[in-house]
Amino acid sequence: MNSKAISIGVVLAALMSMPPLARGQQATEVYIPIGKSPGISVSRSYIGEIRQVDYAARSIEMLGKTGAKSINVDDKTTYYLDRSHSRKKSATGDMSDCKVGRRIEANVSDDGTVVWIKIETE
Repeated sequence: MNSKAISIGVVLAALMSMPPLARGQQATEVYIPIGKSPGISVSRSYIGEIRQVDYAARSIEMLGKTGAKSINVDDKTTYYLDRSHSRKKSATGDMSDCKVGRRIEANVSDDGTVVWIKIETE
């Protein structure tokens, strides 16, 4: 085997042994303000204002730049409280923090599952 093939094999093995970027980013997502998540806020999330919340049906209707969007959450959805505007420490929350008029960012996976929601609070 030539040295180029061995080098490529070593690099591939090293890359495959590294933890996925998504896991690392998810651990720090609570600290990232709405609209600032690298690789997610531009292409895989919706940002807008909450227009309606149905806690029983676990659905949220939001209005953003691209129009109205309805999302459904489940038990695996994580809620982050973005308090960066008031210079307070960010925290985790729950669906009760989703209130009409609040600005949110929802990260939606390819299968339509809402992975996390960031809620702008005081």
